[in-house]
Formats: sequence, C-alpha cells, structure tokens
Amino acid sequence: MIRVSSFLVILICAAAPVAAIPMDDPVSMEEAGKNTQSISVLELWNVMRSAMADSLVEWGNSLEPEMKAAFKPTGPAEKNWSKEGLDIDAYLESLPGKTSGNALLTLGSVPSLEFRGPVPASIMAGWETVYKGSQSLGPTESLVGEFVALGPRHVLFVGTSAVEKVDAAFCMPEPIENPMDHFQIYRDTQHPLDRSSEKDIEVEVEALMMSYMLSIAPVPVICMIFHKDPEGLIEQSVYDEAGRPIGHMSDANDVAMIVQQFDLRSQLTSKAELPIFGSDGAVADTEPKSDAN
Repeated sequence: MIRVSSFLVILICAAAPVAAIPMDDPVSMEEAGKNTQSISVLELWNVMRSAMADSLVEWGNSLEPEMKAAFKPTGPAEKNWSKEGLDIDAYLESLPGKTSGNALLTLGSVPSLEFRGPVPASIMAGWETVYKGSQSLGPTESLVGEFVALGPRHVLFVGTSAVEKVDAAFCMPEPIENPMDHFQIYRDTQHPLDRSSEKDIEVEVEALMMSYMLSIAPVPVICMIFHKDPEGLIEQSVYDEAGRPIGHMSDANDVAMIVQQFDLRSQLTSKAELPIFGSDGAVADTEPKSDAN
C-alpha cells in the first residue's frame, strides 16, 4: 500500500520554499463561494476544483521537481535489505482483537490511522464524502487502508485491495501515475459549513490544496520495512523495489503506536498541526530551525 503519512510529511517539507496559491486570492475565493448556498458540500468541492483549475495546474508545475525529488533513492542498494523486519500483519493478528481490532496511529504534524484489515464501518459515522477518485476504494472495500488528517475538518483515505510481500518488506503492487485518482476525502459533519463565510470556504480550499499537493507527482513502487522498538512503537524504513533507501521518507520521528480504539476526530483532525499555508499564501516552512550562533 501507499504509506501516505510517510511521504505526505516529506512532500510538505520539499514544497516549503515554493509559493502556493494565495489563500486570499479574490478570484478563487469569490468563485468558490459564489451562488453555492443551496448546493451540497460535494457539489461545492466540484465548484472549487473548477474555479481553481488553472491556478492548481500552475502551482503543481512549480512543485513537481520537489515532489519527484522526495522519492529519489538516497543511497545504493543494501544487501539483504528485505530480509529483516517485523511481519506487521502477523504481529497485529497475534494481539487481542486480532488484525481487525488494532490499527497503527502515527502521530506528528500529519497524523494518520492505518488499518491492516477491515475498517469498521462505524468509524465513518458523521463524515460525508467530498471527493471520490475514479480508481479509489472506500474504507469498507479495502484490504489495507489509511486515513490522514488534511486539517481540522477533513480526512483523506487511501485504500488498496492488494499488497505484495517480499521477504519482510511490504511493497506497493505497482506505481501510481495519478495519486488523486486513488483518494477519497471526507468532511466532518459536526462542523456545519457556512457558505457565506470566507473562513469556512478557506478551510475547504486548504484541504483541497493539501490533497492536490499529494497528487502532483507519480508515486513509484515503495517498500516498507517495519520494526518494533523497545517501547513497543512501530518504526518504518522506506526503500525502492531495488532495495535502495529513500532516506527523505525514513523519518525517525515517524513512529506509530498500536491502538484498539478508533476515532478520526480525536486521533486525527483535532491533532493536525495545520494550516500549512501562511497568510501570504506560501507553504509554511516545516523544517526545524537551528539557533543562530
């Protein structure tokens, strides 16, 4: 499967110096919110995508080199790279609740919740679909799936019906040319949308831009190696299919804890350290700053 949370953080960091679409762009914001009082949120997203189409393409072209660089190997192929690692599926199956009763919660600025088995249908109560990719699978249709926070009101879901296991590595079965086709995006219905509020529309636009940023570059085949640290947290290393490390995406801070209770609001959207866009429209710099001497 695609480890969305792993490459999401690195893509944000890669894009940090690049200018984004200004969030106060009068054309984009006015068109997105105009004459939408009686339409559904799903239709509103269609309006926004249409109104912002040209700007999104221009923005995507400027970000594409940084996005592609995030997937480049950072070293030569490692001997026996796939031989040692935790069989995460077997490990979850051995726990109380088995695979269906456990999930991996990755914390940090972009929280995610990964299911290695069936996603409980009850988790989607109070969430409405605002985007559904043409090749996407829903939570209850997926063999493996992951939710990622797009901000305080939205989550993105990516699911797959197949995962290839190479020794101890879990690999995507094939590259993905257009990631957006595989996304489903949901909005929290506990937050009524005021279509006349620029602030509310801005939250929707920001979630749209966040998801679009993830789809700018094709995703090559990525393999994950899992390890359990002494505290029981799950660490992940990222390789390409030839065994070359993709160090940009192997963040030592990107660790997951195993949880048995699932709640998209308390575990994801309420913890998301977004917006990533500054008031001037530039992507916020997520790299840690060193103190000047």
